Amino acid sequence: LLLVLAAGTVYFWMQPQAPAAGVSTRILLLGLDEVEGRSRSDTLIVAQVDDQGVVLLSVPRDLRVKLPDGQFGKVNAAFSMGAQGGDAHQGGEAARRVVADFLGVDIPYYLVVDFEGFRSVVDQLGGVEIEVESAMDYDDEAQNLHIHLRPGLQTLDGQQALDYARFRDAAGDLRRIQRQQKLIKAILQKQAQSLNTLDQIRALLEIAFTQIRATNLPLPDLVGLARQLQGVDIGNTATVSLDGQLTNIGGVSYLEPRIVRTTALFDRWLRR
Repeated sequence: LLLVLAAGTVYFWMQPQAPAAGVSTRILLLGLDEVEGRSRSDTLIVAQVDDQGVVLLSVPRDLRVKLPDGQFGKVNAAFSMGAQGGDAHQGGEAARRVVADFLGVDIPYYLVVDFEGFRSVVDQLGGVEIEVESAMDYDDEAQNLHIHLRPGLQTLDGQQALDYARFRDAAGDLRRIQRQQKLIKAILQKQAQSLNTLDQIRALLEIAFTQIRATNLPLPDLVGLARQLQGVDIGNTATVSLDGQLTNIGGVSYLEPRIVRTTALFDRWLRR
């Protein structure tokens, strides 16, 4: 979504029009993985877009919240519960309602992508430079996931960038979110260097739009958001994250929300 918005702002800058202004728009971004033929929302981010810029609020997938069936469980289960029968639209809608109810803010839109789209976008940009903090080695046959990255500053291709974003160490999901936010900023910096012709913008937009699995965000509204950001440095996107207390219930590991911290966080960033 950020790359689409960034491409849009460059496009409007190259073909000037009056910038649009308006209230904040919030979108739940869902990144899917596949485990034994079942889609799960591996990554959940609330994006707030307005003419002041973009805020990305990461939601840990293990956060314990109230699910559509009225029971408490991991927030990433909401998509799977809604998407019974493989309907990504219903899954996106279920996850949107759960996250909005938990945060107590209006989130009218959802946008669902899978990892193929992420890989394609990074490759279209010619890779992204990242300092890999330590050796990353992980194999999971159920997900067909095999991660092997060496430490140090390097240019990651689309698959390697995805591996970097998905890797989980002993610190769990919170450390992974920090890496994802670091990667987002690196991609946006690369985007600022790479998107300097209309052909490059069109190529990126074509990849992005063809890889969207489901959304209730109308194209005119997406164009309006891009226009809204004219003159705003999208590279200065603010990245924040919810956290929680690690707990074990019935043999299952969760992040129990820290309500006071959570309230202070989204009061600062989302309630404008």
